[in-house]
Amino acid sequence: MKYMVKIVFVISIVITILTSMTTCYANSSEPPSIIIIVSNAPNDMDIKLNIGDKLINSVRTDKVMESYFSFYSFDFINDPNKYTIEMTIGDNKSIIKLEKPLKSYDNVYTLNYKEKTIITGKAPFRAIKLIVLRVLFTLIVEASIFFLFGFRKKKSWTIFLIVNLITQGVLNILLNTSTPINSYLILGLIFGEIIILIIELIAFLVLIKDKNSCICSCCQFTKFSSWRLSYNQVAYLII
Repeated sequence: MKYMVKIVFVISIVITILTSMTTCYANSSEPPSIIIIVSNAPNDMDIKLNIGDKLINSVRTDKVMESYFSFYSFDFINDPNKYTIEMTIGDNKSIIKLEKPLKSYDNVYTLNYKEKTIITGKAPFRAIKLIVLRVLFTLIVEASIFFLFGFRKKKSWTIFLIVNLITQGVLNILLNTSTPINSYLILGLIFGEIIILIIELIAFLVLIKDKNSCICSCCQFTKFSSWRLSYNQVAYLII
């Protein structure tokens, strides 16, 4: 078992180094002016923004459960009655009135394409659904590593669940306050996970007694490396 721990620990170091070799840019891309969230949007769905006599195409971003239609136009006019969206699904076209954007950036709307209605902001239960999915995914990844390192006692697993539910729950609630498309979100995600790594490492070393501190430390480091490899790539399919 000790030999297996050493192997996994070395692999985790390599993974962390490789996944850290990414290019950083000083300036982020310009954020969208308007984001329209559509749950389970059909593949042939398209949305255009009509401002007066101008028709602006959207940039579509697809996730697992929802799609984002973003507009990067700043040529707004003062008459809110001039703002409409043109929704096309197949051969069917609908015109829906859109309220005047109140900010230059990150005006978020949620569109129900079946009822052809649009509301300002995010849907009420969207946050709960996405937070639960993110936390469950993270728990599955980390529990697999926890089990691999030989933790079997009920008390250890209880501490593991409580600590992870608190840390991951708080992190995902904070991340959910951001707009759906935010180029700085990954930085907040990585920074948050580093803080969580330190908190969980201290908690496990103090509270878990069925393994020595070296194994606890190796376990936490490996969990973090596994997160870097899997969560970074998969979580954005859900967020």
